[in-house]
Amino acid sequence: MLATPRLDNNPLLEVQHLQCTFPIRQGVLGRVTGRVRAVEDVSFTLGRGTTLGLVGESGCGKTTVGRCILQLLRPTAGSVVFEGEELVGMAPKRLRTRRRDMQLIFQDPYGSLNPRMKVRGHLAEALRLYRVVPREAVDEEIDRLLDLVGLTRSDADRYPHEFSGGQRQRIGIARALAVRPKLLICDEPVSALDVSIQAQVINLLKDLQQELDLTYLFISHDLSVVEHISDRIAVMYLGRIVEMGSAQEVIHRPLHPYTQALISAVPVPDPGRKAQRIVLQGDVPSPSDPPSGCPFHPRCPVYQAAANLACIQAVPPLEELAPGHFVACYEA
Repeated sequence: MLATPRLDNNPLLEVQHLQCTFPIRQGVLGRVTGRVRAVEDVSFTLGRGTTLGLVGESGCGKTTVGRCILQLLRPTAGSVVFEGEELVGMAPKRLRTRRRDMQLIFQDPYGSLNPRMKVRGHLAEALRLYRVVPREAVDEEIDRLLDLVGLTRSDADRYPHEFSGGQRQRIGIARALAVRPKLLICDEPVSALDVSIQAQVINLLKDLQQELDLTYLFISHDLSVVEHISDRIAVMYLGRIVEMGSAQEVIHRPLHPYTQALISAVPVPDPGRKAQRIVLQGDVPSPSDPPSGCPFHPRCPVYQAAANLACIQAVPPLEELAPGHFVACYEA
């Protein structure tokens, strides 16, 4: 295995060779007949105050990576180091304390909120659980959080169903910020919103990052959104990172055939310019039965043209082909 690609001398988060598999059980006795390899040997670092965009098709394992970092899912193997402290195998009591510094923004803002609880209750619950402020200062802190995310103080006494989708996501952001975290894992936070509202929420996240010195792991399938907010981008395919580098490098000089296909599918906002779409043949292989060698080779147009035997014999390592630009491809 290669060492973790490092771009930061003192990273806030360091993930090394992360793996997460789920057993496939069949029959009355529930015997294990196979395993789903959701995440396979994922490594990256995340510097303080920066944003790493994690992109890929649905089912590639990007959400599982985020949940493994928070230890909501226990990794099968690998290491997750946060501020120099190993989270994998950490005692539950200590892990609960550490989770105050790591929060999750959910994809569905309505599904993550209790419909029977007012906004004040959602925010007060987090404040009191971690004793962020004295009890007598809770209402004042709730007003501060609502101001921070662009809501009015009167919104604290309304229920989630009384808000629009964008406003509900602002409530979710306020709840995540209530415990004053250092790392936010944003799991498709704008995919359920209209395009105009997406821009507002993205700009809010960028402003909050500068104001509060936050660090983001931004998970999305939308490359145009990821390019706007990310310092670096990691592209995942079938549980593995296949390309990683600065946002400008990955978007404008992609080296992996899969990244090139993803970028070609992004709509071009110019009716006079015709996009050259790269259409991939076949379906994404099953993570319970991945192909030998490079997981992308059955759909790769470069392999189909060159038929490099190395592509079907061994998984290509993630190598630095340009300064800070890592690619897992024998033909790149």
